[in-house]
Amino acid sequence: MTEDLTYDELKQRVSELEHQNELLQSEAPKYRTFFDSFPHNDITTKKQTEDALQKSRQELQRTLDATTDGIWTWNFTTNDLFFSPKYYAMLGYSPEDFPANFENWMSLIHPDDLEEATAKAKAYLETKNDTYENEFRMRTKGGEYRWIHASGRVVERDAKGNALYMIGSHEDITGRKQAEEELRDNEERLSLALDGGNLGTWDWNIQTGEVAFDERWASMKGYPLSEIQPHLDAWKNLLHPDDLPDVMEKLQAHLQGKTDTYEAEFRILGKNGEWLWISDRGKVLQWDEKGNPLRACGIHLDITENKRAEEAL
Repeated sequence: MTEDLTYDELKQRVSELEHQNELLQSEAPKYRTFFDSFPHNDITTKKQTEDALQKSRQELQRTLDATTDGIWTWNFTTNDLFFSPKYYAMLGYSPEDFPANFENWMSLIHPDDLEEATAKAKAYLETKNDTYENEFRMRTKGGEYRWIHASGRVVERDAKGNALYMIGSHEDITGRKQAEEELRDNEERLSLALDGGNLGTWDWNIQTGEVAFDERWASMKGYPLSEIQPHLDAWKNLLHPDDLPDVMEKLQAHLQGKTDTYEAEFRILGKNGEWLWISDRGKVLQWDEKGNPLRACGIHLDITENKRAEEAL
């Protein structure tokens, strides 16, 4: 059942179970004292109380086991913190390695992240708003660092609105961070390649006709990007009338799946009134469930000088 809980539901359930544990633990000695003073009394109620306490503990453990995140709680009244077994395990530790407290959390944060991460945490502790978010790297037992997304929520306040109890999680987001870094590297390499090749790019939403042209696409034709309407019509309106039918035939053939790629050469009107020769190449990258093309991307290359050299021969 716990495997279907949302994150907020999971946090609320853990909080409820922990408080139920605390209540049962506080009440159990009273029942024991009561029963000890009446040694011949029926032990059914005492047994039920102990069973309820054990069941609550088991439910709490199942709830903690159902999530891959590390769970932490903070009782602001007693200043007691709790780190779940998975909180430790996701970094290669065990609960015996260090107790749950703010200082030990700080000691594991990457030196480059420590100032910002602790500043966010301390700023939160001053206000204790409903939710808390933070990201930082933490040192594993093996000495490596893993990216952690920490989030939390105050789940109990007193009559004056003061925060009493908070529950949160640690999520390992190392894979996501590595993917983001790889994407940035790829974008940088692509940008360098486009700069070196003097290539302009376009990204076409086939269903809406919207096109994202880059600065280079516009500047090679003498226009600032702000003067280019982000729509397929902006490109079509600049095409030489004699070239338009052939270009559209090739484009339609690719959209219908008759060619692997779209390739065309045509003249396009520059801002100075001169016709530039463009080599245009692209490909559909996304389709819907019925096979209709949704998105295509491509590049423009100015081949005017090549055409002039061919004509001069």
